[in-house]
Amino acid sequence: MENKYIVLDTETTGLNAAEDELLQVSIIDNEGAVLFDSYIKPTQHTEWAEAERINHISPDMVADSPTIEEVISEINDILKRYDKIVGYNVRFDADFLKHNGTEFLNTAEYADAMKMFAPIYGEWNDQRGSYKWQKLTTAAGYYGYNWSAHEEAHNSLGDCYATLYVYKKLTTDTMTIERVIDGKRVGIELTPAEISQAYYIKESDDRRQDILNALDEMNSLKIGNIDLSKDFLKNSTTFIDDVIYRYEKMDDHLEDYNMAIEDVVDNAADDYADKLVSNYVQNMSSSDKEQFIESAEMAMDWNDTYEPAISKIEHMVYEKLIDERKTGHTRDVSSENYKIYQLKDGEKYRGIRFEPYHRIEAIGINLNKTDYDLVYEGKISEIKGNSIDEKLENIYSKFNRYETMPETFMGHSLSISDVVEIGNMAYYVDNIGFKKLSSFLDNQEQDEALDMTGQNRGLER
Repeated sequence: MENKYIVLDTETTGLNAAEDELLQVSIIDNEGAVLFDSYIKPTQHTEWAEAERINHISPDMVADSPTIEEVISEINDILKRYDKIVGYNVRFDADFLKHNGTEFLNTAEYADAMKMFAPIYGEWNDQRGSYKWQKLTTAAGYYGYNWSAHEEAHNSLGDCYATLYVYKKLTTDTMTIERVIDGKRVGIELTPAEISQAYYIKESDDRRQDILNALDEMNSLKIGNIDLSKDFLKNSTTFIDDVIYRYEKMDDHLEDYNMAIEDVVDNAADDYADKLVSNYVQNMSSSDKEQFIESAEMAMDWNDTYEPAISKIEHMVYEKLIDERKTGHTRDVSSENYKIYQLKDGEKYRGIRFEPYHRIEAIGINLNKTDYDLVYEGKISEIKGNSIDEKLENIYSKFNRYETMPETFMGHSLSISDVVEIGNMAYYVDNIGFKKLSSFLDNQEQDEALDMTGQNRGLER
């Protein structure tokens, strides 16, 4: 399967994979050969006027077509041969297919030409603080694609060919970027896709560095009577994420983050310091915890007054670690339940569903339980494994394949953006492994953030 991939596209009766139905499915390979192309007859919908205005597929056009159940095995035979899936807003199409019983490989990589093209086109969205996602027709036109070479724009097979053309332009054409290395000016050839990926990484890194620089310039910060150590805040991912979110919601973006930092501190809830401490501790490694305790105790031993010779916030961390040590944080979890959560249906989640964690983090979203539906709960003792990591991997294997799922499981196959809760910790299903979510169980509303970053991402094509 090396260097081979498929391009897929669908047409549907609407935007909700859980409620709407497929009208057409098309799949081509990386050479443009048609592997599958068929209209699909819905079984629940008899009309779809709004979608028809976009995709031009009428009820009469699909009346004599097979249902998805009649062709699903043929589609799955194709999907099991490829571990790279290319599309334009590919998660939309993959979500619809998964809801209808398709089985992508567990190792499948998803390449979204829409996200790759956005920074290349370069239309800035002030509200999101990022580049605007463009329609497929815009991307195809940018690279001079001739629609008449295949089919009309709103047919899924035609969209497959256009997506393949755009993706190849993004991944094979190169641009020469000049850089000074060891005092010499050299040219580095990069594809648009490489430039796009570098943008996303750089954007996230730049935002965080701007916050660190702003903290260095500021005077001491307080929440109530608690002095906030700059070193503590610099290492608090929760605080930095909150500052990024606050900055993006401001009416006027400033050249630095000072106002956003002050706004987060000034409007902090009474328990905000406790929240920062809890999340800070949860993200520490075992060795870091022991080192922190040792350093704090040395500092306090040197102080004749026996008052903390460290900031109050750092002393709160110390007390939290000591309490954790006393209660034996390495307790057996074999008697606990585990829970599986999947994102709720709705437009505002379409730009988030099936996204790896670094993309969610880059747009400043802190997902929590209010954004998810509980779809399963079971005994952790029934899952094999001697560690949390082993149990998580075995949960993923069990719930990623329909043939091993319990009958009482109410969701789709376990995928990226789902969350597994074990004990008092939640784990985000990432593109590789799991990401610990320190604030998932806090139940803090994020609707405003999700409305800002997730709405209208199901672009009409």
